[in-house]
Amino acid sequence: MLMWLHRFDETVAGLIARLSARPLYAYALVALIATIVLLPGLAQLPVTDRDEGRYVLASKQMMESGDYIDIRNQDEPRWKKPVGIYWLQVVAAKITGFAEAAPIWVYRLPSFLGIVAASLLTIWAVRPLTGPPGALIAGIVVASAVVSLGEGSIAKTDAALLATCVAMQGALLRAWRSEERQFDRTRALFWIALALGVLIKGPIILLLALGTLGWLCWVERDFDPVRQVMPWPGIALFAVIAAPWFIAIGIVSDGAFYLASVGDDLLGKVGDSSNNHGGPYGYYLMTVWITFWPWAVLALLALPFAWANRDSDAVHFLFGWVVPFWLVFAVTTTKLPHYILPILPAFGALIGLWITSEAPKRRPVLQGVAALLFLIGGGAVAALVAGGGFLLDGRLDPLGLVLGGVGAALILAAAMALILRAIYGFGALALAAALILLPSITAVTLASPKLDLSGQIAGGYARYAACTTQPLHTIGYREPSLVFLAGTETTFMAFTDAHLIASAPEGTLFALDTARAGSLMDLETAAGVPMVVLGTYDGINYNRGGETRVLLLARADDATLAACRD
Repeated sequence: MLMWLHRFDETVAGLIARLSARPLYAYALVALIATIVLLPGLAQLPVTDRDEGRYVLASKQMMESGDYIDIRNQDEPRWKKPVGIYWLQVVAAKITGFAEAAPIWVYRLPSFLGIVAASLLTIWAVRPLTGPPGALIAGIVVASAVVSLGEGSIAKTDAALLATCVAMQGALLRAWRSEERQFDRTRALFWIALALGVLIKGPIILLLALGTLGWLCWVERDFDPVRQVMPWPGIALFAVIAAPWFIAIGIVSDGAFYLASVGDDLLGKVGDSSNNHGGPYGYYLMTVWITFWPWAVLALLALPFAWANRDSDAVHFLFGWVVPFWLVFAVTTTKLPHYILPILPAFGALIGLWITSEAPKRRPVLQGVAALLFLIGGGAVAALVAGGGFLLDGRLDPLGLVLGGVGAALILAAAMALILRAIYGFGALALAAALILLPSITAVTLASPKLDLSGQIAGGYARYAACTTQPLHTIGYREPSLVFLAGTETTFMAFTDAHLIASAPEGTLFALDTARAGSLMDLETAAGVPMVVLGTYDGINYNRGGETRVLLLARADDATLAACRD
């Protein structure tokens, strides 16, 4: 077996070398890997709450209202993030021809393409540091990590932001190493990517740029890295791209956007655990083994190599990419695993640099620790695929069991390869496990109807569309995904307003969350009129916690709906 494993290792190494020598093949492979990971779940995964639901609802309202400056969820302003991701989602909806009727997978296209673009840009960005084989490995890392699946499968900011971060860092690297001092295409790309990143997620990309530049200045004991990006013409270009919308939203909101986005959203996350998303010091050190699975353990093995080469340009730049950004989020009160996504390409570059080097790969203790961490992360992923159906529905999904079992077998084989120092073989087996397990999470495990309670309710409401034009009224169930699916005129009612049901227009339907609001009998008593149940929907409200039953109701005397009830 040992001989076979080392032959396999040599075969994979040769394949990487041959593919990387042909850039088009390398780019095609990485794009294919990202597509396999992301595409199966793009349409299967239900709309997630609450962040994704709020993003897509705001984009949908932009198209309905024709207002592409202000950002709103129904009557409430959504002034947490800039407009970039909403514009990208609107463009996706318009280009595909769906416009405001676009299904959720259309709104997810910018995130899907963001991960694909980030993976491809990583190859380009880090090639001067790692060489072609190492750059290909880095691109594979970005395309197939758990965090890439998570952010590339939902309609949020982070995947698109990652693409701008990688483009900016690739331009910064080339400007830093350039002997010329002129505002060329490389410097222009740096500032364009920076401006686009700010439009997508505010100052996060600025933090990455300043952290990297600050690190390089500290290493060189000189401000030359800053001078190399030509800040004065660059800032002018940045302002031309980013300033118009920021000025416009300031006028439209009378400055309230800045109070909400900077004062409440940004500073609130620094000083307080926003939405109970706190975590201890060392949070990212504990979670990175799953967030960056299956590749984080290779970064651990690469650390001795990085330390031995700490005076090299490559390690200087990669540490500047990772260390300041990591430290800022480590001390920030609000913590979520995906916050460190912008440093994933640097992890990939360090891994590629180490694997393709002549540095010794024998470190038995570290290899044992890495194998254990890999098994823990991989075991969690495989268990989710194999047993997720049982946790959600109380039944074992045969497809999930098969996929989880095959993935687990590959994980065990990869761990063995890691212990035996067959690093290329480990990479191939780990990638195979990721290509089986990661798309299964979104397309099989999380595609459960139990997690699509809003979809069930909206589907029930849609069956009565031929009989009523009245918006859906919900009592107790307040998830933005339902507003996105059932229509932006969906109305939230408090249980204390139940007396208004008696005077509601003919054809009005009501969705009652019995876990949050009360029973049907309680509602009938408060409303003063009998109700009829048109549909019963059971699911898991993961934001509120626990099982939830929602009843679709109408007044018993409402003759408008009779034709659709038959």
